[in-house]
Amino acid sequence: MIMDNQKINKIVFVILLFVMSKSYALKDLSGKKYLCKGKYQTFGYDFVDSVNVIRHAGSFSENDYYKNYGTYSVNNEIINLDIEGDLFPRNINNDTLELFIGVHLNNTLVCICEYFEGDFNDYFKIIIFNESLL
Repeated sequence: MIMDNQKINKIVFVILLFVMSKSYALKDLSGKKYLCKGKYQTFGYDFVDSVNVIRHAGSFSENDYYKNYGTYSVNNEIINLDIEGDLFPRNINNDTLELFIGVHLNNTLVCICEYFEGDFNDYFKIIIFNESLL
């Protein structure tokens, strides 16, 4: 069976559309939420649009909850986070959802994040309230 050029062009076009849409989807995390439970703190990253992110954080040993605003970019499967008040760069591997904090010259694995559905404000209020009862 020999395909003519018109059919081959259509197949190539469909493949290119698929690859381009996947590439774009990896860079725009609008509406996604990641919950990252570290040893000392828990973080919630709420990707508001294609550039802005809100980081929710709770330090349960101190019954503390706060949120900071920042921006993000995605390069080569890595989500680079630029959050106000951070002393060290943070990034998330978009494939494994591993959260890293850049300390010194290398990155330190903090935890593995998970997808989150719900309201981070409510989540952190409940967790901190329950911790304060202990």
